[in-house]
Amino acid sequence: MEWFFFAVSAQFVFTLASLVSKVLMSHKIKSSSAYAIFMSSVGLLPLCLIPVRGLAIPSFSLLVVLIATGMLYIYAMIPYYEALSFEEVSRVLPLWRFIPVFVLIFSPFLIKEKLGFYQVVG
Repeated sequence: MEWFFFAVSAQFVFTLASLVSKVLMSHKIKSSSAYAIFMSSVGLLPLCLIPVRGLAIPSFSLLVVLIATGMLYIYAMIPYYEALSFEEVSRVLPLWRFIPVFVLIFSPFLIKEKLGFYQVVG
């Protein structure tokens, strides 16, 4: 039952982060691109743990995929932060949370992915 605490607290933290982003986008920061780059650079903070845990360097192809994914994430966050600057969090967040549903609907057509019954239920 400890998973329930983690599931609820993750949603709470994401909602809190969205509210902070809304306040910052409304009053302090005017460029959604600059804010997306700043927030993505915060994701580099775990690199501070390298002296403690060590660093395993991935293969070159995996490194290229990781960097490309990070760059695409920044571009995906720009419309989200732009929407936060115009609308309230309670209107933007449900649309952002429907992304898995859109992926489920469009993946058979776009990437020809076939899911079984248990995968769809999961």
